[in-house]
Amino acid sequence: MNDKTVRLCKCVLHDKQTSFIVRFHFTHFGRKDMNSNLQTGLIIVGGFVLLKLIFGSKIDRKADIKQLMKEGGIIIDVRTPGEFNGRRIKEAINIPVNQIAQEAPKKIKDKSKPVIVYCHSGARSGAAKKILLKAGFTNVINAGSLHRISSILGQ
Repeated sequence: MNDKTVRLCKCVLHDKQTSFIVRFHFTHFGRKDMNSNLQTGLIIVGGFVLLKLIFGSKIDRKADIKQLMKEGGIIIDVRTPGEFNGRRIKEAINIPVNQIAQEAPKKIKDKSKPVIVYCHSGARSGAAKKILLKAGFTNVINAGSLHRISSILGQ
């Protein structure tokens, strides 16, 4: 292998909620540099896995979202306002995940009311669910992605 050899390594982390694709470009100037690049790549992948474990919670696949809506459930889109202004669930209100602890109690007085959260992939809605439960909401459902909830509701 000479000093101009370039290799591409593609790592894919995928589960039913989220997929991460991380590409590493290695320029080899010797085995020492290759090992260093490989270690850096593994640290990055490990970081993604750790973030997934900390912030992502499981999607509540068994929840009957249509029934919860009939019972007065509130749908919260936890994406950014820019994302919300694009495609969204028509009944949803927008409270970005970074504002949910402050804004949800102002907009939802009854903390026992069903609260259904969704985002682009299910990761932010998982984090929002944890925040809402910590804030005293007792019936929080992580619907997962916009695609999933829109197919459930027929939108």
